[in-house]
Order: sequence, then C-alpha cells, then structure tokens
Amino acid sequence: IWDVPKDATAVRLLVGRIPQAIPTVTYTTPITSKELTDLAEGTYYFHVRLRNAEGWGGVSHFRFQIDTEKPTRFEIAEVERKDQTDPRAKFIFDAKDETSGIDHYEIQIDNESSQVWRDDGGHRYETPALGPGSYILIAKAVDKAGNSLANSAEFVIEALEPPTITDYPRELASGEILSIKGKTKYPDIQVNIFLQHEKDEIKSYSVKSDNSGKFTFIAEDRLSSGIYTAWAEVVDERGARSEPSEKVTIAVERPAFLRVGSWVVGFLSVVVPLIALVLLLVYLAWYWWHKFATMRKRVKKEIREAEHALHKAFDLLKETIREQIKMLEKTRNKRELTEEEEKVIKQLKKDLDDAEKFVRKEIEDIEREAK
Repeated sequence: IWDVPKDATAVRLLVGRIPQAIPTVTYTTPITSKELTDLAEGTYYFHVRLRNAEGWGGVSHFRFQIDTEKPTRFEIAEVERKDQTDPRAKFIFDAKDETSGIDHYEIQIDNESSQVWRDDGGHRYETPALGPGSYILIAKAVDKAGNSLANSAEFVIEALEPPTITDYPRELASGEILSIKGKTKYPDIQVNIFLQHEKDEIKSYSVKSDNSGKFTFIAEDRLSSGIYTAWAEVVDERGARSEPSEKVTIAVERPAFLRVGSWVVGFLSVVVPLIALVLLLVYLAWYWWHKFATMRKRVKKEIREAEHALHKAFDLLKETIREQIKMLEKTRNKRELTEEEEKVIKQLKKDLDDAEKFVRKEIEDIEREAK
C-alpha cells in the first residue's frame, strides 16, 4: 500500500530479488496497493515508478522479507553465580533466525505476566530481584515476522539466614508499649518486623541491626487487647531476603478494672433477665391465685344463695304437703277414710321424709366442696 500524488497518470511496478531493478509492468490507472501471493521465503525488493504530465519520475526501491519459519535455534544458559542468595539471576540467550532475524524476547517467570525484552547485543538477560525459592523462566524468541521459538530454564534463589526473636513479652497490658528484641548473623542489615492482630491486616515495620547483628523494635502505637503474632525477616542491600523467623505470640489484656467491669456487665446480663423472669412468674402466680380466690369467693356466695333458695323452695313444698296431710286427717275425724286415702297419707309422709333427707345430704355435699 502506498500513496499516489494527485497529478500521477500511471505507475510501473516490479517485484524481484534484484536490489536496483527498473519496473516494467505499467498501470495506466495509478493503483495504490498490490497483493503478492505464492512468494517463497527470502529477501525481495519492490520497485515503484510514477508518471505525470512531465513524464516518468525516478524509481523507488523497498526491501521486504518473506518469513514463515520460526527461529532455527534458541538456547538459554544461566550465568553461574558465586552467591546463590543473589536475588537477580542472569541468563545468556542464544537465538538465531536465518530469514528475518530476532526482533525481541517475551519472558515470563512462573505465573507472572510476560514482559518484552529487547537484546542490546550482549545476549544477557537479568531477572528483577526475586525472593527465595525455585523458579521457572519461560522465554520466546520472536523474529521480525512474528514467528517464535520457546525455551525454559529452572533456577533457584537461596534465602539468607532468618533472624531470631530473642526477647518479647508473652503478656502485655493494654496501652503498654511493645518492645521486641532479636539477633541476626548479618551486621547493619535491614530487619522487617511483621505484626498481626488476630485476623486483621498484617502491619510491617523496618529497623536496622547493629554491628553485632542485634536489633530492637519498639512499636509506635499502643496495642489494643487481643492476641498478636510477630515474626521477622532480613533484607540486604541487593534485595536478597531470608525466610521468615519463627512466629511468637503476645497476649495483650485489658486493665484489671476494665476486666472486672466487663465481668460485672456479663454477670448482670445473665442475672437481670433471670430476676425479671422470676418476678414475672411470681406475678403470674399471684395473679392466678387472686383470680382463683375471687372466683372461689364468688362460687361460695352463689352456693349460699342456691342453698338458701333450695331451703326456701323445700320449705314451701314441705308446707304444701303437710297442708294436704292435715286436710286428709281432718276428713278422717268427720268420716272414715277410704283405703286409697289412707295410702295417700302414708305415701305423702314417707315422700316428705325421704325428700328432706336427700335435700339435707346434697346441701352438706355442696358446703363441703365449697370449703
């Protein structure tokens, strides 16, 4: 693809392997692009010549390459390190592409994102500072046509010796200042102190060891109550690191008066609801007893009223029956009663006695139940 001046009236093109050839294929309508197919791998030259009203101009030559093959060789060799704790590993990249040449490298360490690295001619690649551990370097040599060849290499960064925490308070009152002491084999080295409160975010602090490798950390902030975990690591001027030291645990407690206060609050939080429940039960018992006593009193009153009414009704009935008996007895004085009338008198007396006994018994039962 190319640009054609507005006054151009024709164009001549040619593709070949000769660097300074003269184009011979003429297009009377100037074209701005040309698709080339079925070209073998190798170096080619594209020649262009334009014509306007003044005639044919000079010839322009463009070099290009056809490359569909990946690089022919890519070898990786680690440069030997005298100190395996050096956090930066170095590698020699030896790659070759016969057709278009190597353009750049794409490098990835373990699962990190790949980075583009261009060789300055020394063929030596150096990793960024890495922590201690085993790594895999994966690299791709990419030629100028975009073809690539991959290779990998394993390497190890050894750790510095970890520091040791020698002095720390296992228990600390809330509000007191935390002090941690330790030692390392390295003088004048950076010591990172890590402090974590239970499951909170880890906080880190840095101090320097003295000429003998001893270090002291004093927390700037006063610690709140809870369980703390502390550990340390060392980092030298190269960026080399140690493994973490053994972790230590520090229990920070609240002052005694606060602990007593919280105990009282906890105790009251249990006792107060319990007392309230007991009072509620007492009130309910009194309420139902009072209601039952009131109802019992009302029942006794109604029983007495019923007893009085029963006495009154029975007295009226008894009086009526006696009147009937008297009437029959007066008749006896005037004349002799018939056999049927004598039976009626006897039956009335008997029924009256039976009824009086039954009523008396029922009244006694009612009075006994009402007590």
